[in-house]
Amino acid sequence: IVVAFGTHNVPPEEYLIEKLGKEVWKEEKIILHDAFSGECEYIGTTSFGNRVYVNRWVKRASFRIGCGSIFASEIAGFTGGGKIVLPGVSCVETIEYNHAFFERPEIKAGYWEENPVARDIVEAARMLPLEWVIDMILTPDGVVDILYGDFEEAHRRGREMVLDIYGVRMEKKVKYAVAGCGMTEDVDFIQTTKALFFLNHVTREGAEILLFAACPLGINWEELIEAIETGKATERFACAVIHKLSSIFKGRKKIYIHSLPENREEFERMGFTWVDDPVDFYLSLPSPIYIFPNSALLIP
Repeated sequence: IVVAFGTHNVPPEEYLIEKLGKEVWKEEKIILHDAFSGECEYIGTTSFGNRVYVNRWVKRASFRIGCGSIFASEIAGFTGGGKIVLPGVSCVETIEYNHAFFERPEIKAGYWEENPVARDIVEAARMLPLEWVIDMILTPDGVVDILYGDFEEAHRRGREMVLDIYGVRMEKKVKYAVAGCGMTEDVDFIQTTKALFFLNHVTREGAEILLFAACPLGINWEELIEAIETGKATERFACAVIHKLSSIFKGRKKIYIHSLPENREEFERMGFTWVDDPVDFYLSLPSPIYIFPNSALLIP
């Protein structure tokens, strides 16, 4: 079993055991993919010019089954499907090349057919090849459906379901909002940015937003914080996120944050305003107030 982290940090062991189960963790060979290890192997170049290097254990396998879930993604349009390969088990150079397409202004959650990030991912997964997937459709109430088989066909059906469940249409942009991320989408700040993209889309300039984001694994994105503080391009993808969320990071929309106490310093370094008592803050907001409990999951 190869755990597909992409370039994300490896979480504490207890999180992995919760994900895989104690028996699997104890009895099976578990490989934690490291995109920075230099142990990936070349499988080919996509039509977008991306030289694809993947985990050597995945490349050498006789049959590959990807296991994941399908949600909205501000980068690839949707998670699931071929994303288990790229970025999941790819090397950092391959991932960065793919994610550079995110700089294009049209790319957003739910944008798929013409999305170069998504098309590059599909080509990489076919090139490997990824023979099968098992992808879940989830809500806060549990598993809605399990899709399996060819990764493109399963993903097509999954996208339709996700749009039906999480697609929202707003008649106008709002000024006051209270939001949670939903499910585990606030495990760290990298995941929490999904909520910011949605909230940025549905709020107007001058908006005030109270965001609940526990981030038990911390912020995990020092490059983003450095880019905000210094204005220097320490990481290309971080700079693209700052540019697309400039209304938030430049203060034209104000984020009030309630999180675990140990995250306060880093949130304040990003320009967010810390809120100790969210109930009092909520009661101080003028009406109407729009509430989005699962904002990181929603597709505008």
